[in-house]
Amino acid sequence: MFFHLPILPEGVRGTDVVDNVIEASVRSGVQRLVFSTGEYCGDELPPGEFVSSMRVISKRLLDCPIDSVVLRPTLYLANLVWPHVIREVRDQGRLTYPPFSEKRRLNWTSTEDQGQIVVACLDADVSEQIIDIASPEPLTGPELCRHLSRVWGREVHFAPQSNDNFADMLSHLTGSARVAREIAGLYADIEKQDKHGPLVDTDALQERLGIRLTPVGEWVDDRLGALIDLYG
Repeated sequence: MFFHLPILPEGVRGTDVVDNVIEASVRSGVQRLVFSTGEYCGDELPPGEFVSSMRVISKRLLDCPIDSVVLRPTLYLANLVWPHVIREVRDQGRLTYPPFSEKRRLNWTSTEDQGQIVVACLDADVSEQIIDIASPEPLTGPELCRHLSRVWGREVHFAPQSNDNFADMLSHLTGSARVAREIAGLYADIEKQDKHGPLVDTDALQERLGIRLTPVGEWVDDRLGALIDLYG
């Protein structure tokens, strides 16, 4: 069974949700749990509100009576259809997300690829493991913009917003200053790491699970293009 938290993981609310899922899974005879952290919390990141809480929850799952697997996705490509992202790219030819240096190269994760990985992990020999996941083709911000230019039919420039402005945007998007502060803090910690990342060896991941993941450029052409036709 696959699940992820519908709330941020800090405090008793997050652990209560996980404990309820574990208890219900034991009673129902679930053989394996596959959990996604929903945001990146790799080993290289320092303790923070999100990362520390998610590490507690991940350990709780891996120590539970049911075989469990924890997936740690990088940034979701689906974030590129946030309303303000669509509006800024469409109207101004400007991509302000993510709030990282234009030189930072990182892997993105499509929800479609995450779904493939989840299905594979239900049967693969990965019990009690934490697996960093992503889609192929790590990119810098300007390289991503070149892909976006194709589907938008216009030139797109990468103009990353500051972390403070990112937090302010998230506050409006989520309706919670606390949520905004926590997520912006996670992004700030990522930006403080080595000049690139998060990076995932997607070749090894595909070989290990026997699946084909979708390169970012292909996802932009096929999936983002279709979403823009619907909502852009």
